[in-house]
Amino acid sequence: MRPERGAFHIMDSLERAGIYERHEREQYAGDDRAGPEYIPKIGALQRFALRSHRRGGALRRCGADVDVAIPDRMKDGYGINQNLIETAYEAGVDTILTCDNGIAAAEPIRMAKEMGMTVIVTDHHDIPKEPAQADAVVNPKQSDCPYPFKGLCGAAVAFKFVQLLYEQMGIPVEEADEFLENAGFATVGDVMDLQD
Repeated sequence: MRPERGAFHIMDSLERAGIYERHEREQYAGDDRAGPEYIPKIGALQRFALRSHRRGGALRRCGADVDVAIPDRMKDGYGINQNLIETAYEAGVDTILTCDNGIAAAEPIRMAKEMGMTVIVTDHHDIPKEPAQADAVVNPKQSDCPYPFKGLCGAAVAFKFVQLLYEQMGIPVEEADEFLENAGFATVGDVMDLQD
């Protein structure tokens, strides 16, 4: 994503404050290799996007019926878990898409797969020795990932997925820019590096 196309108000403020220089901003946000296609498993995600469109399972913007479940930290802990999988299954959910979690949730994801669900993990956390075996994992920290910036937060990884999904659905990719500010706030809130 080129900085000129997005809403980089946070980056402008940080640049004015002298936190980093324009060439570093270009390196962070404007690298031509920073498109979503440089994240491994993107082919699986493309197939998911096309298949989901035919059966109505993509995001709301793509015309799908979508539900959101945010784990209760006190009751559920962090991230996807058995309770959420069972609740989704009972509600007839056929696809689970995580944001900022799931790479270490091997058992809940195995359970979802056994129930016939498609599971896509978007995450930025370190890859465990035995990562979850989802249908697709989008994580720039995977050893085979040529993505140029490994320091994306979970929301930015999900943003890259949305860009790809829009492209595959024939929706102007620029429409995904409405979520860019969220990825920016999440980057700061998650205390991610703004330089590499």
